[in-house]
Amino acid sequence: MSEIFSVGDTVSYHDGSMGAALTCEVVRVMPAEGNSRTYRIRDNNERFERAVPGFTLTLISGNKPAAVPFKPSVSAKKR
Repeated sequence: MSEIFSVGDTVSYHDGSMGAALTCEVVRVMPAEGNSRTYRIRDNNERFERAVPGFTLTLISGNKPAAVPFKPSVSAKKR
């Protein structure tokens, strides 16, 4: 199972019981259990982390590296 979110991603967390969504940072990707992935997130205004399922998160901005263009290797000159 691949991860949808990475450490450092900014996500919106909404579990349905809260009025407004929280903007949080992913601080740890937990091991997968079955078909679900759990993430530890933290809101900068709180002093604790939450362990939440991935389906409660929406990506706001990520730290995914940009695609690197393919550069063929330089071959040695013929002698």
